[in-house]
Amino acid sequence: MKPLLYLLSILLSYQLYAQSFQGEATYVTKRNFSINLDGAQLSEQRKKMIAERMKQFGESTHTLIFSPQESIFKREESLDPQTPGRGGMRFRMMAAGGGALHVDLVKQQYTQQQELMGKFFLIQDSLELPQWKMSQESKQIGQYNCLKATYIRTQRSRVFQPGKRSEPGEEPEFQEEEIEVVAWYTPQIPVSTGPNRLTGLPGLILEVNDGSATTLCTQVVLNPKDKKAIEVPKKGKVVDQETFEKIQEERIQEMRERYQNNSGRGRSERIIIRG
Repeated sequence: MKPLLYLLSILLSYQLYAQSFQGEATYVTKRNFSINLDGAQLSEQRKKMIAERMKQFGESTHTLIFSPQESIFKREESLDPQTPGRGGMRFRMMAAGGGALHVDLVKQQYTQQQELMGKFFLIQDSLELPQWKMSQESKQIGQYNCLKATYIRTQRSRVFQPGKRSEPGEEPEFQEEEIEVVAWYTPQIPVSTGPNRLTGLPGLILEVNDGSATTLCTQVVLNPKDKKAIEVPKKGKVVDQETFEKIQEERIQEMRERYQNNSGRGRSERIIIRG
């Protein structure tokens, strides 16, 4: 009986540890927006201004608070730089991942709070685990030894043509391409989570590169003295991911039509934004 009692005590101790264990990681994301303005009738100064503004919005800092059961991924607040000048289209870029993102690793579900034109939504849906391809390739990130894992995802890039007036019922134009996502995770922190909705690896993900953006962990604090609550976002209308994307597409179309009506220009400009 003694070996059995000893084993049960070890399992109980591990469960208690897992319930109390918490960590906090800081991530910095740098996104490279690819903008094709070759067909746009814009001055070189205007093109440069657009590129610089999108670069500013392409850099962000997030905090991931995690436990073995759940995590919350939040963007740190920053001032929204405004572009001086009059007229033209004003870009307001949103960071990948949107608002506060809660991941339930036990139920394999996520809840993400997203603001869209002044209205809040709560996107609740099941996690889609990537088909990870594991590798023995390793590298050091800070004090942690990391292993490489990859998967292929399909990226849809919307094609904007600001000068072209849409016909009623006309579908938006997209381009699709396959992207290899490269992740580096550390088994030294055995939690199956990381930035955004990336899960499914036997260790905390410390770096991700998807070709258009690199997200790198710059600091990890394990079992901080002041533990923070990992709470599910509650403000907003509850929708699933597909419904939210449809609503988002409708809002984009409304903005596009409003811009066309205000500009009153007949020119055709083909702008492809990736990232």
